[in-house]
Amino acid sequence: MDGGALYFPVATVFLAVTAGLADQLSVASYAMLLLIATLGSAGAAPVPSAGLVLIVTAYNTVFSASGIPPTFSFLLAVDWLLDRLRTTLNVTGDAAVARLVAHYEAAEAASARERRARCGRELGGMEAGRIGGGGAGSGGGPLAPARDQEARSDLES
Repeated sequence: MDGGALYFPVATVFLAVTAGLADQLSVASYAMLLLIATLGSAGAAPVPSAGLVLIVTAYNTVFSASGIPPTFSFLLAVDWLLDRLRTTLNVTGDAAVARLVAHYEAAEAASARERRARCGRELGGMEAGRIGGGGAGSGGGPLAPARDQEARSDLES
């Protein structure tokens, strides 16, 4: 989608300039082109040369024209190459975003593990201070009564 969002406005401006409509380019027309390109690139069909329809639609919408611009054949001639470049940009962008998400998720998981470990240490320290705690994390089990008896005898002496 990134490749298309960059290509559609550039191609539309190219068609407008070569058709002699450069005087109609304004901030509003650029904003309209960016809006159409952003929405259109997300909804463009994932087939080769599908973006050409969006370019003609954007051109006709922004410049109040109808039909195919006179220099559209130039874009048609190089679209096979530009389509491959757009696809490369899309795949690279998607891979970079996936890598960033994986990195931040791994950092978040490590932080959560650290919080759980810290919480476990704090609970373990509280339980160790009790004689005969027997609660979760106190190390109960078959040897707990013997340890408790040893602790009591140490305290009494």
